[in-house]
Amino acid sequence: MQLEFLKCIYDNKKYSSIMFVADNTQSIYSHSWLGKGRAFTTIGLDMSGKSRTLTKNYRTTTQISSAAYKLIENDETIKNNVDFIKPSLLDRQGAPPTYKYFKDNLTQQNFITHEINHLKSDYKLSDICIVAKENRLLDSILNGLQEANIPCELLNQTEPDFESEKVKIVTMHSIKGLEFKVIFLINLDEGVIPNNKIYDIDDEETIESEERKLLYVGMTRANELLYMTSVNKPSKFIKDIGFNNLRLRRDCSIRAFQSIGIPNYLLTEQIMDVNSKEEVIRQWMIKELNETYGYPLDLIELEYQVQQFSNSGYVDIAVDIYFNGQVVPYLFIEIKRFGSGIETAMKQLKSYMQANNYVRYGIATDGIDIIVINREEEVINDIPRCQPNFLPQTKEQKIFHSFKTNRQFHYSFEKNDEENYSVQDIETDLMLDYPDSYKIPVLGNVAAGIPITVNTEYDQYITLPTEWMIKPQNTFALRVNGDSMSGIGINKGNIVIVNRQDHVANGDIVIAVIDQEATMKKFMSMGDTILLISENPAYEPIQMQREDIVINGKVIGVLKD
Repeated sequence: MQLEFLKCIYDNKKYSSIMFVADNTQSIYSHSWLGKGRAFTTIGLDMSGKSRTLTKNYRTTTQISSAAYKLIENDETIKNNVDFIKPSLLDRQGAPPTYKYFKDNLTQQNFITHEINHLKSDYKLSDICIVAKENRLLDSILNGLQEANIPCELLNQTEPDFESEKVKIVTMHSIKGLEFKVIFLINLDEGVIPNNKIYDIDDEETIESEERKLLYVGMTRANELLYMTSVNKPSKFIKDIGFNNLRLRRDCSIRAFQSIGIPNYLLTEQIMDVNSKEEVIRQWMIKELNETYGYPLDLIELEYQVQQFSNSGYVDIAVDIYFNGQVVPYLFIEIKRFGSGIETAMKQLKSYMQANNYVRYGIATDGIDIIVINREEEVINDIPRCQPNFLPQTKEQKIFHSFKTNRQFHYSFEKNDEENYSVQDIETDLMLDYPDSYKIPVLGNVAAGIPITVNTEYDQYITLPTEWMIKPQNTFALRVNGDSMSGIGINKGNIVIVNRQDHVANGDIVIAVIDQEATMKKFMSMGDTILLISENPAYEPIQMQREDIVINGKVIGVLKD
């Protein structure tokens, strides 16, 4: 009826217009015309040639946007809508959403109170909003914050006061159209969202999609930080988001706890009882150490023996490193069964760390709570990631600088098995999973100075992730023999990675062949001539006629010690 009313008052003249702005993914009301997947043409409005698609999300970070999209990407009801638009991600980095599970509402309340008091040093109270599906849940959290002397208020829908220095409390439906730097989405519980009590058997899929979109709206209200909590039993939507997109704690890289099936257990040859409740938590932690922090499985020991005077104790997990040519324990981890508390684990952990002079960090966890300490028993945010110097000397360590993305990576591989490699982003310290690799030939030497004769014979290969290449089959490597490109970090002895191509753009670093001799320079086209420019003031540019130069490839990266 609203759309029909607009048609009635619309004056169909050249200077008259109606503009609709809609985001179907955020259509959270079942009576919405577009929410039901209907097109404008069904009521006589033809948008052909008159529409624009806006896909970029400027409100929130890449990490929060990615987690929110995971929630809806496999919902066929949402994706099959004629107006569904897949969002594009901006490169705005931030913390992934923090997800916490609690056994009861009181523990949840205590966590929120503690976290808000901690956030006050970085954010105003008016930057923080607590969001729940139902009003009864908001009343409970309001009372809890007031008892903790934290200024807060239910946001007035008719006359909202956004500037008051108070934490705002609001329902998921009411948060639509708003945004805050910090969002707490609380009580994401089974039976709350999705609310299966409102299902009609014939409309179950549609209502679940509406509930999914409601949570999506709540998640994308966060500018910088997003907290998500569940009590007693988590919503099925948490699993859809994926635990890889959620963190157990802010400023810590450990992902939210996820149970692993016994057939997928790691280091089983070191396990005495695969059916123990503690083993579920230990396997989660082993996976985090390996995948998130990059510690090789062969440096992880279970039931590590510690001698305490005349008594022996056993640490649940010990992570070793190579130090001065010997293997020493670097990290101790004490595990307790899920939700049982970590007070006892902390006492054991400190005792074990005192008994070993090499250990530098410790973790105590039960899958819900986690505490990280250093050698001085100070609570810290996180443990260090695996560094190249932690590894045995059987590993070769290089730095790869990608000219495609202008990012640098630690690249470590076994000297006798190059296909066994690990990659770490230098800027973020994140261990990256590049499962596909390709063996490329090293064709010989290339001058970064005066041209030298091309060497087309080769007997050496290097294995690199295909993610770093444009077309693997067109990729080859050359060893640098000169210093004319030292200004951009390409030095003598480095290996440059080249994509074989003859069409390049101004500013590209190219392999140019002149009279059967090859050189590496920055390419610049000037009418009928080509200027090959060094990145070292000691070398003059080379100017040649276009027909006298063959472009053999474009440099896409450099591998160096």
